[in-house]
Amino acid sequence: MRFILGVVLLLAFVSGVAAQDPPPPAAEYSSKIWKEFTSKEGRFSVSFPGTPKQQDRTLQTALGPVTTHDFVVQSDVSAYYLSYSEFPNVGPLTASDQREMLDSSRDRAIRDGAKLISEADVSVGGTPGREFLAEKNGMILRARVVYSNGRLYNIIIGVAANTAFSDGKPSANAANRTEFFEEISAKFFDSFKLTK
Repeated sequence: MRFILGVVLLLAFVSGVAAQDPPPPAAEYSSKIWKEFTSKEGRFSVSFPGTPKQQDRTLQTALGPVTTHDFVVQSDVSAYYLSYSEFPNVGPLTASDQREMLDSSRDRAIRDGAKLISEADVSVGGTPGREFLAEKNGMILRARVVYSNGRLYNIIIGVAANTAFSDGKPSANAANRTEFFEEISAKFFDSFKLTK
């Protein structure tokens, strides 16, 4: 699976954001810059604050070749990342298998020094998923992971700690998150839809 590689890509992509004070986030408050992006091949739609750059890769895994499609938009203060990986040889998952896959995705994301701040089970269009918040080197990653019909989807937003938290200190308490972080997270995550 590719989730940790996606997180590494995102961390490298936004390293400049984490190292400095963020500029005013006015652009992302404008609904005019948010555009719906639809992938017929990926069977999803999502809104990004701009047009995503796409990169496709095929990795050799224990399950055989796994194709991953990455979509990234970087703003002045945030990075938005969505990927999906295809697992054509994996049949329907039991509830236990589904939980194990979500746990494994989370565990890969927080190894190598990242700290899990919080996590919760979520539902994406009736499909079980996982949302978690993690911190590494002053970078905050908020991720949603969902597995549906042979595909693992990773939806991630990355910001500096002082963009995510009112006092700049990572906290599991949602009341400590900035209004801006909550708003852009909701716009991005809630816009994600699985399509046919």
